[in-house]
Parts: sequence; structure tokens; C-alpha cells
Amino acid sequence: MAEKAMAENTDMRIIEQMEHRVLLLLQTDKDVNSSYTEQKKTLTSQEGTFDESLKIIKEEIAELQQTTQELRKAIYLLGHQLKDKTNKRALESVQEKIDNWPLEGYITKKELPELFEKYAKEKQE
Repeated sequence: MAEKAMAENTDMRIIEQMEHRVLLLLQTDKDVNSSYTEQKKTLTSQEGTFDESLKIIKEEIAELQQTTQELRKAIYLLGHQLKDKTNKRALESVQEKIDNWPLEGYITKKELPELFEKYAKEKQE
């Protein structure tokens, strides 16, 4: 009988150990699922932010392209106006100055007349 009681006791310990392992596996599964859900939420949130940023960048690029096109038209018209009113040497001088303008230093519509006045004063001197 003592052997039977020991065997039952051993069986109970094995069952308790298995039960403990199952509980640990269930908790691990729950933790993994929770972590997965949080990561999925974070990625979804970041994807939305990325899409918004991409949209803003595309809009800014479109604005820059439009500004560049407007500047090209303005320079083209300016060249034709200067060509009609100045001699070839003066036109080459202005063309050289335009070619040397850094792209990041675009001028505004307000600055353009000031530059022409400055250029005219330089020519008179």
C-alpha cells in the first residue's frame, strides 16, 4: 500500500508539474498575443503617419516644380524684354549673372525690381 500511495503521490506531482507548465504556456501565449497586438497597432499608426508625411512631401515637390516653372517663364520673358531693350553685351552680362545664381537662393518678386535697379546703377557707373 505504501508503494501505491507513493505512486499516487508521484502521479500527483507529475500532474501538478504538467498543470504548471500548461499555465506557463498559456501565459506565454497571452503575452505573445498581447505583444503582437501592440506591435500591430504601432505599425498601423506609423503607416498612417508615413502616408501623411509622404503626401506632404509630394505636395511640397509639386509646389517647388510650379515655382521653378514660373521662374523659368519669368526669366524667359525677362530675357526677351532685355534683348529688345539692350545690346548683346549687356544681355550676355545679365545671362552670366543669372547662370551664377545659386538654386537655393531664389529671389522673390519684391527683390527682382531691386536687382534690376542695382544692375542699372552699376551699368551707369
